[in-house]
Amino acid sequence: MSPFKEMLREDLNTFINIDEMGEKVVINKKEYIGILEHPDRDFKEEYEGISEGISLIIYLKENPGISKKRTGKSLDVNGKVYTVNDSYEEEGLYVIKLSERIGM
Repeated sequence: MSPFKEMLREDLNTFINIDEMGEKVVINKKEYIGILEHPDRDFKEEYEGISEGISLIIYLKENPGISKKRTGKSLDVNGKVYTVNDSYEEEGLYVIKLSERIGM
């Protein structure tokens, strides 16, 4: 691994830290420390009065104990159910993009 990538991974310990930007996140009744991002509600699709778009992005430190979340599956986050839009690993982070269905 390059020195730059090693430095990025070390910075994750600061970035995803409960005393810094991290917060407790409960996913399917299991607790993690991560970052929650609530992007602007820029809904991309509308079908029969129901809009769907990315409403929550979760950033977790890569961890072998975290199973990959499949697109289209339901995920309970802090007591609210979302649909997995995308999930991937990138530079030591596990990113989960979620959508919620909102009737209009």
